[in-house]
Amino acid sequence: MYVLRTLATLCLAGGLSMTAGCSGKIAPVNNVDNAPIYQNAGPMDLQQVRDLLVASLTDEDWGVLDESQGWLLAQHKADEHWAKIRITYDEKSYTILHFESSPGLGYNGAEIHRRYNGWIEDLDEEIQDRLHPSSDDDDDDDDDDDDDDENDDDAEEAEAEVEAAAEAAATPGEGPAPDPDPSWTEQPTEDAAPPPS
Repeated sequence: MYVLRTLATLCLAGGLSMTAGCSGKIAPVNNVDNAPIYQNAGPMDLQQVRDLLVASLTDEDWGVLDESQGWLLAQHKADEHWAKIRITYDEKSYTILHFESSPGLGYNGAEIHRRYNGWIEDLDEEIQDRLHPSSDDDDDDDDDDDDDDENDDDAEEAEAEVEAAAEAAATPGEGPAPDPDPSWTEQPTEDAAPPPS
């Protein structure tokens, strides 16, 4: 009991709740401030930036609730938790700020559950991937091609084995090789009782 009281005192003295702060699930709110917008293909106009942001939101399971020129209000839901963010943008940068969230995420003005921060990190990564398609994506495609080649090789090998088995079965006088270990085959014993009828 003393340990629990001490732990509670430490948590309250530090301004943290027992359920969130002491378990390490609360962290400073992850905002994205003035992230630069410059696509590898060159500058983008306001409509292109908006379209890229909406596509990124959609891919990360955020729904756009409201919008006007230069800003979007979006919401993400997961289980009983939800969060709303406001994204402001122009042709040069974008900012993602916490707008509102469910009580279970424990937002206190400066800190929030790590789950929210993960959602923002994933969204920002998706936006950056769309802005700057890297050669890694091309490498992934190459890896997929390699996998396809391996699958083709496996299919060709399997086909060759089937053909070889068909040829062996069609060749007269040659049957399958005898089992090297007859103990593995099920053979009736003389003492065994006949099966019930």
